[in-house]
Amino acid sequence: MQSGFRAGHGCTSATLKVLNDILTAIDKKHYCAAVFIDLAKAFDSVNHHILIGRLDSLGFSNDCLAWFTNYFSDRVQCVKSEGLLSGPLAVSMGVSQGSILGPTLFSVYINEVALAAGESLIHLYADDTILYTSGPSLDTVLTTLQASFNAIQLSFRGLQLLLNTSKTKCMLFNRSLPAPARLSNITTLDGFDLEYVDNYKYLGVWLDCKLSFQTHIKHLQSKVKSRIGFLFRNKASFTHAAKHTLVKLTFLPILDFGDVLYKIASNTLLNKLDAVYHSAICFVTKAPYTTHHCDLYALVGWPSLHTRRQTHWLHVIYKTLLGKVPPYLSSLVTIASPTCSLYLLFIYFAPLHPIIFIYTLHILPLQIYHSSVLLAILYLLCHHGLFCLYLPYLTSFAHIVYRLVYTVLLTVCLFYSMCNSVSLYVSNCFALSWPGRNCK
Repeated sequence: MQSGFRAGHGCTSATLKVLNDILTAIDKKHYCAAVFIDLAKAFDSVNHHILIGRLDSLGFSNDCLAWFTNYFSDRVQCVKSEGLLSGPLAVSMGVSQGSILGPTLFSVYINEVALAAGESLIHLYADDTILYTSGPSLDTVLTTLQASFNAIQLSFRGLQLLLNTSKTKCMLFNRSLPAPARLSNITTLDGFDLEYVDNYKYLGVWLDCKLSFQTHIKHLQSKVKSRIGFLFRNKASFTHAAKHTLVKLTFLPILDFGDVLYKIASNTLLNKLDAVYHSAICFVTKAPYTTHHCDLYALVGWPSLHTRRQTHWLHVIYKTLLGKVPPYLSSLVTIASPTCSLYLLFIYFAPLHPIIFIYTLHILPLQIYHSSVLLAILYLLCHHGLFCLYLPYLTSFAHIVYRLVYTVLLTVCLFYSMCNSVSLYVSNCFALSWPGRNCK
């Protein structure tokens, strides 16, 4: 499963898939162990002959194969520094990372490694690979993981890709199950024991063995604090418009990245991010630190971080409805037949706990309803169904008015569903959205 260099895919979608699998295992009271695999100079180690053979197996014509053979032949590289040009050095291996074809060719080269995962799950993002498995027995989990890891190593060796053993780590995800006194080592084919870690930075997000996101939020807080301190020390150099732009373009993207992942952290941890966010707003508005946070949001015209996280999560759901997310996420949403008749003025009951979306609607600011998110919410209201309305005691006139409003609303929603006889079943959409996941 490859998420690198593909349209609609990204670090967040890849991590969301992995995190969903791990949380699902934890909900089943299973142990989950993972190996984060790091390769040494992966892009520079691509064997051209193996790559041409891979293209041949994919059905490329002889003319295409001849073109790629010519593309890789007689390549040289040199370095220019201070006006001086070094002599040419022949390049017999690797793909150019700055070229248009480089990322695609590397994906073609490495993708079949996933077939060797066996009973374990694997996810690739370019050359970043995570191998993980789960089960009720820790011994079985580690045995399965070791077998899959051995097969993956053999696959990498066949591609002449070298494992960076010093940066390849293991992690045991466990929230409530009894911790073992000693873990069995996961070893490489060369007999090197991999190190077990409690924290690992995967695709820009710090994962910890408890999935509390404490380490990630701590790094975010430290990163933003240092930048805010620099700006406060030089605040006399910036106009109000410059301050607004600086914070919007340099601070908010840091807090927004992966927020649909760490939104499941505890309120205590998330409040720490609120504190640095409020400091950034005080820098922009020159408001005193004692100003209430609601007044700060009104002064700068920005929503709270909580609202931003909820909005980004709704965008994920909206893209899922439109089929604009990777298949491994859209497959978590299934279509089910309706259980009641639209003619009886029913809006379907939601299999997903209604508190999630009712609370989401409650906290969204007014301006959100002028965006595309409204369409997703309307879709969910009519097809996913947050409530059921059946009004037998209305007068005839009231019935006519109600049916008219209902028909208009439903028509808008059906424009996106293209079918008025199905309802969305999202109870297994994402583990992150379950009520038991402590969604914020």
